[in-house]
Amino acid sequence: MGNELIQLHDEVALLRKANARFRQMADSAPLFVSFVDTDGRCRYNNRGFVDSFGRRGRTLDGQPLRDILGEAVHETVQEHIDAVLAGEQREFELELPAKNDTEPALLTRFAPQRGTQGEILGFHVFMEDISAREQVDEESPARIRKLHQFEHIVSSSTDMLALVDRSFTHLAANKEYVTAFKKDPEEVIGHTVVEVFGEEFFNNVIKAPADRCLAGEDVMYEAWFEFPAYEPKYMEIHYSPYRGADDRIQGFVVNARDATARERLREKPSRDHGAPPGPWVPPRDLHREDRSR
Repeated sequence: MGNELIQLHDEVALLRKANARFRQMADSAPLFVSFVDTDGRCRYNNRGFVDSFGRRGRTLDGQPLRDILGEAVHETVQEHIDAVLAGEQREFELELPAKNDTEPALLTRFAPQRGTQGEILGFHVFMEDISAREQVDEESPARIRKLHQFEHIVSSSTDMLALVDRSFTHLAANKEYVTAFKKDPEEVIGHTVVEVFGEEFFNNVIKAPADRCLAGEDVMYEAWFEFPAYEPKYMEIHYSPYRGADDRIQGFVVNARDATARERLREKPSRDHGAPPGPWVPPRDLHREDRSR
C-alpha cells in the first residue's frame, strides 16, 4: 500500500506539471484569441489578444468588438461576423491600420460556438500575426490549419489535453484527445462535451467534478471511459480552473492520463471471478480520498 501511495502521488505530481505546461503554452502561443457573444461583446481574451488590442488600465472583457477593432476595421469584417453568427466558419486575412510604418496582417479564423441545443452562443476569434512573412499566399494553407486553436501546441504529449469553457464547449484539444474519439479536430473543437461524450456519461461522470472546478477547485478523479478508438480505459483526470486576464474563471483545463494497466493489476482478483471492468464505475475522487487518510 505504501508503494502504491508513493506511485499515486508521483503520478498526480506529473499531471499537475503537465497541466501547468499546457496552460503556460496556451497563454504564450503566438495567437490572439477571443470569444465574442451574440451582442458583439468580448467575453474571453487570451494574453496575446489583450497585449495586441488592449490599452493600459482598460480591460477588454465585456467591451464591444467594434470598439476594440475600431469602426473602420470592424466594417471590413462585418460580413464574416454575420456569417459566423449564422453558423459558418470563416477564414481570411485582416489588415490593421499602420503602426510604426508597417501594416499588421492577421490570418484570422471565426468559429461559431453552439449551445447544447445547437443554438449559436457567439463565436471564437483566432488571429495570427503574419506581417513579417514574405510569401503569405504560399504558406497560408499551413498557417490556417494552425489556427484550430492550439491543437498542435501540445501534440507531443501522450496525455489527453483539452480546454473547455463555462458552457462546456471545447476551445482546444490536442491530438491524443481528438484521436480517442475517431474525430477530426473540427468535430471536437467548438463542440460541447455532451456532443462528444454523450449526455448520460456527461451527467453521470463529468459534470459534478467539472462544476467544482468552475467554482475554483482543482479536481482529480478516476473513472472508466469508453473511447471509440480504444478498448475501455481507466483514466486519471485532472481539472484545473482556467482564468482570464482579470483572474475570473473562464473554463477549465482537462488533463487525462491512461492508468488502465495499474488499475487492472489492482482489480485482478475481481476480474478473475468474472467481473470485468466497465465504463460506469463511479469516479473516485483523489482529493477527498487523500484527505480521509
